[in-house]
Amino acid sequence: MPNMGRRNLLKLTASTAALAALPAMARPSSDPASTASNGGASVVSDAVDKLRVSHGPLTLGFDEQLRSRLLVADRAITAHAASEVLLRQSGDIASFRFTGHRVETIHDAKHGSGQRHLITARSNDDVVKQVELCLYPRYPGMVVLQVEYQNDGKQPLDIRGWRNGAHELPETEDGFWTFSGTTHEDRRDWVQPLGIEFEQRNTLGMDASDYGGGTPVADVWRRDVGIAVGHLEPVVRLLDLPVSRTAHGASLALESNHPATLAPGASLRTDRTLLCVHRGDYFVALQRYQAYMADQGMVAPMAPGTAFAPVWCAWGYGRNFNREQILATLPKVRDMGFGWAVLDDGWQTNEGDWHIDRRKFPRGEQDMREFAAAVKQAGLLPRLWLAPLAADPGSDILHDHPDMLLLDQDGSVQKVSWWNAFTQCPAYQPTIDYYIALVRKILGEWGFEGIKFD
Repeated sequence: MPNMGRRNLLKLTASTAALAALPAMARPSSDPASTASNGGASVVSDAVDKLRVSHGPLTLGFDEQLRSRLLVADRAITAHAASEVLLRQSGDIASFRFTGHRVETIHDAKHGSGQRHLITARSNDDVVKQVELCLYPRYPGMVVLQVEYQNDGKQPLDIRGWRNGAHELPETEDGFWTFSGTTHEDRRDWVQPLGIEFEQRNTLGMDASDYGGGTPVADVWRRDVGIAVGHLEPVVRLLDLPVSRTAHGASLALESNHPATLAPGASLRTDRTLLCVHRGDYFVALQRYQAYMADQGMVAPMAPGTAFAPVWCAWGYGRNFNREQILATLPKVRDMGFGWAVLDDGWQTNEGDWHIDRRKFPRGEQDMREFAAAVKQAGLLPRLWLAPLAADPGSDILHDHPDMLLLDQDGSVQKVSWWNAFTQCPAYQPTIDYYIALVRKILGEWGFEGIKFD
């Protein structure tokens, strides 16, 4: 199976056994008359919260203004805040007056039975807000949140977007870490500590002409607890997942920044939003996300066990390697427990033509076959590096097939953002055919067991 790359490998690990979720939520004390129970979730009101909705390890407490806070085991981990906001050009609508709440039992063919909580409120701007919380036992500690705003006034509203799941985790002496699954042109790590001035917008759009998208989940955690937000629609949305260090802790949210006009009587409905609490790092949240998306039919093919074997890469020898260096290292690589050995950048004359460098492999394809066989004989699986869609200046493919280039509407070429190469169009059939033939040769004729894509 071809190598999925570092980022996709992280996604695949989300399907492995997750860290243990937090213990079951203890029900807050209250007057029995103010408590309702249905399907494993509880509804509570008390002097602090107008309404509490509990689901496994997660409790959401709403005040009179429909600001929410998160609790774990009857312990507040965030303060009340305007977690769901309608963003406006002339001032955000964040303050609402609680007007009602009802609970429904739901039976979803994809996600199983559960509860739907519909909480309503109204702003001074005559905007009616309805927060929908769907709680499914099969996703403990995770709430599916969606908000609808209706313009009940007589004037149109200029909207610049919406914000869901905005919470601030307070500071502790242990500090914070974050998982931010979106991509960045500088190829920064997905997992990193939050320094004092940490701030990432984490857009799901194109960060560069050839780089964008990612996993639509952001997570912030301390040693004792973590919070995750994410996007649960089955189609890609251009949303942001801002994470930042604040004066008192760390914050995160899911945001849409698409201007629109909300006419009188019209409604705006946000996308479905993942809100999850957990203990440990981000793997629990990713497992919940993976399970929910799989139940919607978004299931990746099952990867063979060898795909998860440790990988040794010959890139340590750089582009000017020789075969003897690599082959002499293989016994030590095997003894250290690696399963794969990668022949990296430098085996080819350039990116684009993908001709074998005869200075290193004088007999061309015969040498490549013998190299792959030698790796297997050493007890390892051979993998070859490839950067599809990259065409170097001076390459034959660039000269002979300029039609394969990816162009802007004005005819400008697109460059690979990480090195000096041009980008070929991935939707153009001759480009597709060219790389299918190349991959078939690498796997079917040369004897490599996988490909490392860059």
